[in-house]
Amino acid sequence: MIQVLTILVLASFGALCSAQLNGEALRFRLSAINLPNCDLDGPSDPFVKLFSTTAPRGGDNHRDWEKFGQTSVKYNTLNPVWDEVFVYRYANGTNQRWRFIVKDLDNTWLNPIDDHLGRVEMNVDDYMFQLKSAKQNGSQALKYISMFLSHPIGGALLVTPIFD
Repeated sequence: MIQVLTILVLASFGALCSAQLNGEALRFRLSAINLPNCDLDGPSDPFVKLFSTTAPRGGDNHRDWEKFGQTSVKYNTLNPVWDEVFVYRYANGTNQRWRFIVKDLDNTWLNPIDDHLGRVEMNVDDYMFQLKSAKQNGSQALKYISMFLSHPIGGALLVTPIFD
């Protein structure tokens, strides 16, 4: 079972885009900090695969998950910042979930299988709650949401909302 250890709300943002809060298109970028190192010849070469589902809570059936994106590979870093902007269609109250799987690219004949650096799941309604709470509190203190990776435990994935 994947366990989200904690969600932290940090730093600063401008005005919230009303489309994101009213159940339309969510836009965000990803970054990570303190990823585990799986390479012998230098830091890892991380990338992220993004999946979503509307399966019932507790379901962990991969047939229910659909891939909706993948980052580029960032070479030789344990603290990557990816440039891609991901767009996700949100529907309030439908129990949509995100799964982020962080991998280390290994494309050599000695090690042709990508190493698993970690994964995390998040209920998209919880993500929206964090955004709405920050707006309702008049807070200018939300820049990203940080989720600690598990399997193996180490590092954190940062989801940065993008507002127009």
